[in-house]
Parts: sequence; C-alpha cells; structure tokens
Amino acid sequence: MDFKHILVTTDFSDDSVSAFSIAAKEAKAKNCKVSLLAVVNDWDVPPVFMQDIANPEAITRYRHDLADKAKEKLGAYVQEHFKDVDVETHVELASQPVDQVITDFAKKNSCDLIIISSHGRGAIGNLLLGSVVQKVIRYSPCPVMVIPRKEE
Repeated sequence: MDFKHILVTTDFSDDSVSAFSIAAKEAKAKNCKVSLLAVVNDWDVPPVFMQDIANPEAITRYRHDLADKAKEKLGAYVQEHFKDVDVETHVELASQPVDQVITDFAKKNSCDLIIISSHGRGAIGNLLLGSVVQKVIRYSPCPVMVIPRKEE
C-alpha cells in the first residue's frame, strides 16, 4: 500500500512511544507525511460548580498549560524519533471520547494509516473500560496498525 499521510497517536506512555520508530521507518520508506496526535481530555466543570471554585481562571489556565506541555513533549518526540520525516504535531483538547477524536482527525485530514499502540489491559479491563484501540479499529476510515505492548 502507498501511504501519503500516517497518523500516529500517543498518550505519552512508554507503550505509545514504541510506535514512533515503526511510523518513522514507514514514512521514510513511503516518503509520506506523519501527524503525531495527542488527545488530552478536557473535562468540563459544570457552570453550577464553577461558582464554588475560588479561582475558576486557574482551571482554564491549567488546561492551556497542559496543552502547552503536551505540544512541548511532542516537539521533543519529533526531534528524537522522526529525523528527516515530514511531521506535524497536534494536541486536541477534547471532551469527546478519545477514539472519536482520533477517527474524526483521520477523516478530516485524509489519513490513510493510523498507528496506535495497545496498552494490554487484558480482558477484564477491556470489558469494563472498553478499548480505545478496538473502537478506533471499528470506526476508522483507513487501515489501523496496532503495536502490541512490550512485555517486561
């Protein structure tokens, strides 16, 4: 398959970083663009509770600081793992489920491959929490490459 745009997701865990070398090799081999995406949950505080918070601006500032730190970390990942590869970094502050943000991003940006790492929570964890990976596979507009968790 010829890929033109690869989407690589990260949650900043060691497991997710393991996908970077594969994405970089694939991008170099196919001479394609890479989007590195981090989705940061943006929990909404209901307005009725905002009045009870002593400094509501602190919550807004914290969200922006979190996004800025995520952008910094993505920049460091690019320098370390994606030499000589055309990479764009994206941080999404999202109130929607992570899997939806990933698949929506892939659709809007015409990605033709998603590389995502598995966290290997096991059957009980997937049953109770659901699996982001499973949902991305189910709703993805393109092929999904799942990088298995490293066993220690």
